[in-house]
Amino acid sequence: MDNAWSEGNKMMKIINKIAAVILKDKKLLLLKKKSGDVLIMPGGKVKGDETPEKTLRRELMEELDIKLIKKRPFGIFTDKATYEDAQLIMYTYFVETKGDIRPQSEIEGCEWVDKNYKKKGIKVASIIEKFVIPKLIDMELL
Repeated sequence: MDNAWSEGNKMMKIINKIAAVILKDKKLLLLKKKSGDVLIMPGGKVKGDETPEKTLRRELMEELDIKLIKKRPFGIFTDKATYEDAQLIMYTYFVETKGDIRPQSEIEGCEWVDKNYKKKGIKVASIIEKFVIPKLIDMELL
């Protein structure tokens, strides 16, 4: 489901990502990939004609070995992708899951992040810093 769009004379790749907002005790679950030091949200790219729910199910199982129980929309955000030269469109959902979180695949670890993450020296993807965390703070969920 990746596309491209032209900005001036340059074509830019577009990535569509489905991401999970998983909260516990006013903290947001973020992931550390083996290949980087910037935390990202659980989820990933849509494959083929997957629905957002199918993508979330697959990604949560692949990355964290947990099952999706329920989802509901949180927001759609766009910014430059953290790990690729592309524009990211991220469709986010509040999710309820079942199972114990166990990082798998390209995920090295997980971190529960609160609103004071910057003071702790934690680096998060720009889309999370600019949009997701401020919205969660406004909703008094973080």
